[in-house]
Amino acid sequence: MDSMKYSFPVYESSESFDAMVRDFDQVMRSSIRAPYTYDQLRRVPVVNTIDHLVQSLRKSSHSGMVAALLVLGMEYSQIHDDRGVFQTRASATELIASKYISSMHTHDVIEALTYELDDQILNQSDSDAESENPLLQAVQTISGDFQPENRNHADREPQYWYEETGAGLCALEIAVMKPAQKFLITPAVKRVIDDIWKGDIVFWSSISTGARKHAVRYHRGQTDIFARLRVPRYRTAIIFINYMILLGLYLAALSFDHGLWWLETLLNLWFLGFVYEELSQFYESGSIVVYFRDFWSIIDLVIGAIFLTFLVLRIAGALMHSDKYHHMAQEVLSLEAFILVPRAFSVASIYPYYGTLLPCVRAMMYDLIQFVPLICVCFFGFLVTFCSLGKDVYSIQSMSGLLIRVFFGSAGTGLDAAPVINDVLGTPLMLFFIALTNLVLVTFIISILSQRYMVMIGNQREEYELMFASHVLDTITTSDKVTYFYPPLNIVSFLFRPLRYTMSAEHYQHFRIVLLKITHFPWVSCIWLFEYFRPRKRSLSYNSALPFPGEETEETNPLDARLSTMEDELKALRQLLQEVLEEKSMTAHN
Repeated sequence: MDSMKYSFPVYESSESFDAMVRDFDQVMRSSIRAPYTYDQLRRVPVVNTIDHLVQSLRKSSHSGMVAALLVLGMEYSQIHDDRGVFQTRASATELIASKYISSMHTHDVIEALTYELDDQILNQSDSDAESENPLLQAVQTISGDFQPENRNHADREPQYWYEETGAGLCALEIAVMKPAQKFLITPAVKRVIDDIWKGDIVFWSSISTGARKHAVRYHRGQTDIFARLRVPRYRTAIIFINYMILLGLYLAALSFDHGLWWLETLLNLWFLGFVYEELSQFYESGSIVVYFRDFWSIIDLVIGAIFLTFLVLRIAGALMHSDKYHHMAQEVLSLEAFILVPRAFSVASIYPYYGTLLPCVRAMMYDLIQFVPLICVCFFGFLVTFCSLGKDVYSIQSMSGLLIRVFFGSAGTGLDAAPVINDVLGTPLMLFFIALTNLVLVTFIISILSQRYMVMIGNQREEYELMFASHVLDTITTSDKVTYFYPPLNIVSFLFRPLRYTMSAEHYQHFRIVLLKITHFPWVSCIWLFEYFRPRKRSLSYNSALPFPGEETEETNPLDARLSTMEDELKALRQLLQEVLEEKSMTAHN
C-alpha cells in the first residue's frame, strides 16, 4: 500500500457536500482493499496511509469534512461482505475523522461537529462543484495526489442513506447513530460534548423573533437568559423535578380509592404534558432511528400508552357510571409504578457508574429476548406431553404453573408431582425436563449474559460516552424551534395553538415567546441564581496537537504535544526494531 498515492482532493467552503462524499468514497475504496481491525489500522504500514489521508484533509477549508467521513463510515458499516473490507473502511473513516479533528482549533472543532445537513445542502446543485479547476488539476497531478476518476456527479448512483433521511442531522448525531464510539472518546470531541452539556456552547444565543439555531460560545451578559432553558444540564434538572412532582401526584392518587377530583386533574395534566412531549420529540426527530437512540424513549412510550389506557377507562367509567371500569382504570394505573419509578430516577445514568450499567442491561435484555423463543418451544412441548399424561388430574392452567415453578428452580415440587401425573413415564420425563431446563437452558442463558456483560464492561468507556452523547444530543433534537415549553407547561402552548390560524407567522412566534417567558420565569430565575453564585472555571484548549508550520495559535496544550512527540518516537523505534529483526533473519538464513 503506497501511502503517497492516495489523498483527498482540496475542498473550499463552497464545495458540494454530495460531491465531497462521493470523492471520499472513491478514495477510501482505492486506498483500503484488505481487511484490518481498528488496532491494525493504527500500526505500520497501514497508519502511513491513514496519516497521509489526514494530512491531505488539512489543506481544505470545508467544515463538513468530518460529517462526510462519518456519513461514509455509516454507509460502509451497513454493507456486509465476507472479507470484512467494508467494515475496515468504516473503521478507517472513523480513525481519519478522529485524527483530523484532534489537530483542529477551538472554533473549527465546534463548527465541524455541529455542521448540519439541512435540505439546502442536500439539494445543492453540483454544477459549480463539477467544474474543474485547471490549476488545481495541474498541481495535484504534479504532486502525485490521487484524483477521483469521476468528478462528474450527474449520475445519482449509488444513493446514500443521508440523501433521504439525513436532513437536520449534525456530525455529532451521525456519530451517535453509526455508532462511532472511538470517535466519541477523542479528547476534542469529548470536550465539545461536555461544553454543550454545561452550556458553554449554546445553539440559541437569544429567544426572539428571527433567531436562528447556530452553535456559538456562551458569553454571560451577551446571551438571552431565557436561552439557558435549552442547556442540557438544566433541561435534565427541570425534567427530573417534574418527574418527582409527577411521581408524588401518582402515589397520592393511588392512595385514594376514589381519588380527589383536583388531585386526579393535576395528575392527568402532568401525564398529558409528558405524552405531548414524547409525540413532539418523535415528530421533530425525523426518523425512528434518531428517536430510539435513547433507551428511555421506549420507556416513555410505554408510560404514555399505560396512561392513555387508564384515561380511556376512567372516562368510560364516568360516562357509564360503572364501578367496574373505575376499578379497571385503577388497576391499569398501578402498572405505571414499576416503569415510572426507574424513569423518574433515570438522571442517575449521567454518572459513569450507572451510565455504564445501563447499556449493559439493555444489551443483556436484547440477548435474553432472542433466547426466549427457544425456551418457549421446549416448554410448550413438555406442557403438551404432561397435560396428555395427567389430563385426569391436572388442568392446563395448573400444569403450566407447575412447570413454570420447576423451570425457576423448584425441582422438588416437580418430582413430587411426577408419580401423580403418570406412574411409569411421569418421573423419567420430569427428570429430563429438570435436566434440560435447570442445567442446560439456564446455563446457556447465564453464559450468554455473562459473555455479553464482559464484552460491554470491557468497552465501558466507549459505551458510557455513547450513552452520554446520545443524552446530550437529545437537546439538539428538541432545539429546532425558537420556543420550547417544558411539560406540563407545553399543554398551555397547545391550548393556544389555534391562534396560528388567525395570526401571521411573525406575530404568532412573538406571542409564543411572550408566553414562554411568562410561564417559565420561575425556572429562569433559578438558573440565574445558580449561575450567579456558581464559580466559573476556565475553559480548556481543544488543541491536541502542535500547530502546523506557519500557523499561529493562541492555545496549545503542552501535555498533548509531548504525547504526540512520544508517539512519533515510538513509531520510529518500532520501525528500527523491525529492520534489525529482518536483518538478523536474513543473516541466519544465509
